[in-house]
Amino acid sequence: MMRPHLLSLGLLLLLFYFLLKKNDKLILVASFFIAWVHLSLSWVSILILGVVLLVQLIIERKLYWPSALYTLVGTFLGWLARPNPLGAIKLAYIQVVELMLQKQQEATLLFGREIFPLAPQTLFQNFLAFMILWFFAILVFVILSKKHPYILENVRMWSFGIMSIIFFVLTLTTARRSHDIWIPFGVIFIALVLSEILKQTRRNNLYYSTILITSLVTLFLTIYTPYKNNISLKENAIEPNKFKEAALWLKENSQEKDIVFNVRWSDFPMLFYWNQKNYYIGGMDPIFQYSFSQNLYWKFHYISADEVTKYTCATPACTKEMLEDTYTVLKNDFKAKYVFLEKQRNPLFYYYLENTPQNYEKKIDTKSEAVYLIK
Repeated sequence: MMRPHLLSLGLLLLLFYFLLKKNDKLILVASFFIAWVHLSLSWVSILILGVVLLVQLIIERKLYWPSALYTLVGTFLGWLARPNPLGAIKLAYIQVVELMLQKQQEATLLFGREIFPLAPQTLFQNFLAFMILWFFAILVFVILSKKHPYILENVRMWSFGIMSIIFFVLTLTTARRSHDIWIPFGVIFIALVLSEILKQTRRNNLYYSTILITSLVTLFLTIYTPYKNNISLKENAIEPNKFKEAALWLKENSQEKDIVFNVRWSDFPMLFYWNQKNYYIGGMDPIFQYSFSQNLYWKFHYISADEVTKYTCATPACTKEMLEDTYTVLKNDFKAKYVFLEKQRNPLFYYYLENTPQNYEKKIDTKSEAVYLIK
């Protein structure tokens, strides 16, 4: 059940290290596994390559073509090694390029929160301590480079610093999930700068300021991080048995490959965990539904957003003439056999199902969710 980010992030850091070391064989291996494990994030491999090559060209006056060749070849081979390379590249295109295009058009799709920019309030609430260290490291880098010009020739500092700044900007302007990459690159940049300070033999004010600030922030994070994590788990973690009763009922009473209209796409993982017997309307980011069929997506959208009940519509802006009967849409367009919904998240649609017994037969009704047979 582990997301590939946990693997690809570590591989990205390794690729960065191997590029700095100009270790061509390991560059090939790292870029291969990044593309093989997490193809939609392999664009970061190319970005890392570009940053490192640019810094090396400016500072060392040399362009290391083998690094570029091995990164590109490794990425290509990693893509080819996937079970369905053509399908994989199509999905990666939808998840990266098409998603970005729709966001730029301000499409009102039911995106997950992680692909929207991080709000300033959340930034300061969750990352204030880290930002203090990170901005302090940037300031110290500027100060040290004026006193010690050789620091300006430090390829590692420049590379990690530039990468952390790029993903900090992406976190605030594009998608909050970019902080997954901003943080580790920022941590390494901080470590490089602090190491440079501590190497100074002279015990000056900057040296002692660094020790003090680093110690205070580390102490704060040691206490605050588990506290904040515990609160986050209580507020956001999913109960292990969520949807178990409804999903097992479907598994035991439905036919193989019956289609379940899950009103919320985010309910899919829990349903699928308990019941792989049925098909579901959606489970990944809604951009995949949108890419498959815009008409079907909008019909789903209005129901999922709890904006309509008896009628739905196939376009982003609907007139009275465009409305279609929900029952007919569920039965003929989606070919659904069952409807699954969380009552609290879709109270209007739940009310509609409850009060249309001629079309929907309630099969199970728990404290939080319900399943209806479409007659």
